[in-house]
Amino acid sequence: MATLLERRFGLPVLDADHFAREALAPGSPGAKAVLARYGERVRTPGTADPSLDRAALGRIVFADAAERAWLEGLVHPQVRARFAIELERLQELPAVVLMIPLLFEAGLETLCSEVWLVDCDEAEQLRRLMARDGLDAGEAAARMRAQWPLANKRALANAVIDNSRASSDLPAQLSNLLQSPHLGTI
Repeated sequence: MATLLERRFGLPVLDADHFAREALAPGSPGAKAVLARYGERVRTPGTADPSLDRAALGRIVFADAAERAWLEGLVHPQVRARFAIELERLQELPAVVLMIPLLFEAGLETLCSEVWLVDCDEAEQLRRLMARDGLDAGEAAARMRAQWPLANKRALANAVIDNSRASSDLPAQLSNLLQSPHLGTI
């Protein structure tokens, strides 16, 4: 989706997941804090600099809500700060896309003038998560439970993009949304 918005429609995209990875990059204060808390359980074996094994960290935080809250308390402020910097830099542009999977959960909807939800049914969401991250069904379901259900997000979105069909349908949906009267043509 981000690539399509950038390449086909020429929109700048700011990605919360990318900013979160930066917050936990090898040698960063975030990575050091995670290693101090969890130790060797989350260190990538055989790496010179302290690199995190994200899969091991995921198993810890998605099995324990308190640990997930601790990690979110570490990462979310850094992600918010990066959004603030980038939005300031891009403030003259007519539109900027914010890709934020935990938009409502993190209370970041105030950054947006409009919210578009990329949607599919739960079974498809589970299948895609397993395929993308190499998770088993239990791990993927635990990650989904850590987020608001899509049905709750649908009710708060200004537009819903159906991503359950062939990806070839996405450009037309985006084009229609971008040309809607309330936005003007971008």
